[in-house]
Amino acid sequence: MKITKLIAGIVDIVQYQYGLTLDVESFNYTRFIGHLRAFMVQRLSNARPYGAELDGELLALME
Repeated sequence: MKITKLIAGIVDIVQYQYGLTLDVESFNYTRFIGHLRAFMVQRLSNARPYGAELDGELLALME
């Protein structure tokens, strides 16, 4: 329930900030909501920190 309220708030902010109405029937809206939900589940469940799943050698190469 908490995630649903947070997502609704984010959608309201996006619509207000950009002065548009998002099409809730579109693929892009569904994808956007899916990304928001996954992000929030990860953050609210105290999952591993962002980037923790990357290999140390790969990180060194990227640096």
